Amino acid sequence: MQYHARDQMKPTTTPRTASPYLACLLGLCLVGPGLPGECRAQTGGSDGDIFLEDCETAEQHYLKGRFSKARSLFEEVVDAFEEEVAEDRPGPEAMRRARRGLLLLELDAGDYRRVLKMFAGLPTAERGRAGSALLAVRAQVRTGEYESAIATLRGLVGADKGGAEVQYRLGRSLELKGQIDAARQVYTALIADAAPVDPLDKYYVARSHMALGGRKHFESASYLLRDAIRAAPERPEARTAFGELAFAAYRESKGRPHAEKYIKPVLEQNGEVESALLVLYRARSFNMFLDGGKTAELLDRALVRNPNSVPAMNLRASRLIDDRLFESGAAQLDKALAVNPRDRTALAHRAAVAHLLHDEASEKEYRQRAKAGHPGYADLERVYGDHLVALYRFQDSLSYYRAALAIDADNVPAMHGLAKALVYTGKGGEAVEWLSKAKSLEPGHTDAWRANILISERLLAKEYDAFDRGHFRFVVHKADRAVLEDYLSKWFEDAYEYLGNKYGYKPQNKVRVEVLHEWVDFSVRTIGFRGFSALGACFGEFVTMVSPSDDLLRKNDFMWSATAWHEYAHVLTLALSKHRVPRWLTEGLSVYEESAKNRSWERGMQRELLDAYHNEDIPPLRLLNRLFRGGRILFGYYQGGLTVEYLAEQHGFKHVVSMLKAYGDDQGTEQIFRKTFGYSTREFDKRFRKWILAKKLRGLKLLPRLDDKGFVRMRGRVQDRPGDLDAKVRLGFGHIDRQQVVEAGIQAGAVLRSKPDHPLANVLHAEILRLRKKPELAMAAFRKAFQLGAESFEARMHFGQLLEAGEDLDAALRQYQAAKACWPQCTDQASSPMLKISNVLTRQGKRTEAMMEVKAFCERTARAFDPRVQLANYERELGNHKAAAAYLEQAIQIDPFMRSLHEQLGDAYLKLGRPAEARREYEVGLAVPTDMDRAHLAKPPAERPALDSEDEGLARGALCVKIARVSFGLGDKKAAAQYLGRAEAEAPDSPVSDEVHELRAKWKL
Repeated sequence: MQYHARDQMKPTTTPRTASPYLACLLGLCLVGPGLPGECRAQTGGSDGDIFLEDCETAEQHYLKGRFSKARSLFEEVVDAFEEEVAEDRPGPEAMRRARRGLLLLELDAGDYRRVLKMFAGLPTAERGRAGSALLAVRAQVRTGEYESAIATLRGLVGADKGGAEVQYRLGRSLELKGQIDAARQVYTALIADAAPVDPLDKYYVARSHMALGGRKHFESASYLLRDAIRAAPERPEARTAFGELAFAAYRESKGRPHAEKYIKPVLEQNGEVESALLVLYRARSFNMFLDGGKTAELLDRALVRNPNSVPAMNLRASRLIDDRLFESGAAQLDKALAVNPRDRTALAHRAAVAHLLHDEASEKEYRQRAKAGHPGYADLERVYGDHLVALYRFQDSLSYYRAALAIDADNVPAMHGLAKALVYTGKGGEAVEWLSKAKSLEPGHTDAWRANILISERLLAKEYDAFDRGHFRFVVHKADRAVLEDYLSKWFEDAYEYLGNKYGYKPQNKVRVEVLHEWVDFSVRTIGFRGFSALGACFGEFVTMVSPSDDLLRKNDFMWSATAWHEYAHVLTLALSKHRVPRWLTEGLSVYEESAKNRSWERGMQRELLDAYHNEDIPPLRLLNRLFRGGRILFGYYQGGLTVEYLAEQHGFKHVVSMLKAYGDDQGTEQIFRKTFGYSTREFDKRFRKWILAKKLRGLKLLPRLDDKGFVRMRGRVQDRPGDLDAKVRLGFGHIDRQQVVEAGIQAGAVLRSKPDHPLANVLHAEILRLRKKPELAMAAFRKAFQLGAESFEARMHFGQLLEAGEDLDAALRQYQAAKACWPQCTDQASSPMLKISNVLTRQGKRTEAMMEVKAFCERTARAFDPRVQLANYERELGNHKAAAAYLEQAIQIDPFMRSLHEQLGDAYLKLGRPAEARREYEVGLAVPTDMDRAHLAKPPAERPALDSEDEGLARGALCVKIARVSFGLGDKKAAAQYLGRAEAEAPDSPVSDEVHELRAKWKL
């Protein structure tokens, strides 16, 4: 099955629609980058006025983003008029252009009141010019003075001044005032009457097409914008609009034009253009796989350029609300409304956050203001729905989306929002209906999320079985069901009882659990796109998981049993908080419950914690939710779990549950912390950092790795303080981490020349020599470093590897033992000193001692398949069937798709007198498809046994005989006869069939 993918994902299906619109967008790559700005630069001579040359230069500076230089030149022209003698003063044209340039700069900087005051002070004739009047209009629109703007614009239209820009801005002002039909009439009239030649006129006509929407209008807009860019590549307007158009049409789908492609040249060559920054922010926000921090910086940049940018403040507020920072979001919106009290978007978000804060009076006021002059404002309800979905309150969002669609039946964003909420409440069939309707309303558009959800629903209907077991409704791929059904039921029922008793809550409805056959299917089912790195997700009484049959999952030894436990904990925490729990807490509780169930389920991220601590990159609690957007999501899970562990340890688990329930009453985090724990989140942050150092990092002898920001800081520290030898060593290790051996050598040399006996500098020197493939010199350097008192897990491991490679096994063992002391809790199979010790001991013929090390490693982490199989074999050889069974059970919790595991476990159960369990394991083993058997995954496809091969038939037949024997012993003669028949069919004319005939005669079947 192929899916549409997000930006930076693998290529996927291509839309069947190939239109001139698409060709135009794709063809834009032939056009050179343009320049931003909104003043029309005039050229063609100065007519003897040298100040006109200054104005032209200032206008070019403006277009290139050199705003301070432009301001200085414009101010010099204006000042010259006051200071020069009459004959040396700037002429009228120079003064007009200078004053308009300053107006434009004030407008860009968001000082709208100053713009209007400056405009009022202009000469009467200049106020009547369209160029200056339009700047005043834009200030009026940004402050909500729509009526004044409309009156001015109608006057300009009547006087036939200003061309396409005046008409477009008239339509836009009417639209903002709520007169939608009147606005569309203006746009339509402009399109019908215009035959634009000027590039900016083409841009404004294109904008009118975009405002009307639909495929034909978008195609027309794309042609006009293309022509405008080619005619005036130095300008930013058309290129920015093209990026916006690409995003509107293709939603960042793989293989389609992306907004960033068109916006980046504007920002690189033309400075901080507010509109370009906001278009890029919206586009990047749509792609969850991009760095969320870099995306958020775009808003910061826009607000530096214009501190009164209401659109930027709205976007920032929306982000804060979705992070459950309701009060901060409300404050940001209040600031936006102080600039424009009539901005409907700000009012809609403000009404929504008032609703979330249970401020009914304010909510009513903001709703009324949002609908003033526009009672059919459907997006008011949609905004509510979008925030509720972002907060995982899917059921609550449904009524708002339906209300939006009752007002505007063709509101595609509301359809998409409703469909998402329906999917996450288990109503996929209805979601398909809405998505199909949305698709029909947007011919020629590509929406990867919509396309993928439709594909996912079809896939579930065709290739998956749905069945009820106990308190759950499972949806499992047909190829996985026979292996997974009993395990699924057991693990989830165990969670239902144990966690239900612990939290005091058991759902009354059946919880839906979908186990997706491949990771890509899970990713699309969960977020609508490929590339989601999690193993499971929960949306209330609806859980999605990856099947352990997925190849990538199996290669990494992820525990799907732990995932089941983790996700069911979400079911409870979401219910108890009425879906109002912040992401950090629900994930933190689930991670905490993993290790509470089994300490070996602990996530093993001490290394990352150490780095974050020393890089000063452990986010404060109020910002912890942000880790769940972007590349540090796994650390977000881990830090959330540590947070819950700390609170449970310090205050008792019942207080953590009280905190969880308090979110259900829509209390804020600060209020909850003070009420539940008696201190603020800032105080928590201080205590938490001290606890991390004392409880999680004490005794570790690992060299902290510098992240990119820390690396820059350390480089600056070295430059500022050349005598700081420790800083040079840390910078040197930062270079080593980045494979910059020459640069690391420079730092090491500088320190060792000054202080030859610096312990860590000698470790750094040893690492450099090791990377330069000089093992003897490296070992000598390691020895010297340790003699000087240096201690480092990495150094001990690397020294041990060099010694082992040189066959000095006893010395290698000593180094691995020292490494184990440096980091006792290391659970990474690739770098575990315990497994290294085991390998060396095995080479020395000390198998018992070797297995003790493997056991110690497995006690620390449940995420190790091969070591458990190794231990099971060892215990079976010793006749310790109970221990062997335990290790096999643990291995199956990682990967149940291996026939031999189930057969061996069945044998162990028989030895332990548990025949019914033995039969179950034999039957599950028999159900493992040959092409999915872990035993064959490492082989090239050509070497894997075919399903109908003789060896496979013999193996399955022999297993059928085992099942028949156990069934007969359990008194189930019917099953025994059936399995004997299957054994004969699987392996006719073989020793297996001979055994079948003997048993039939013996049992008289």
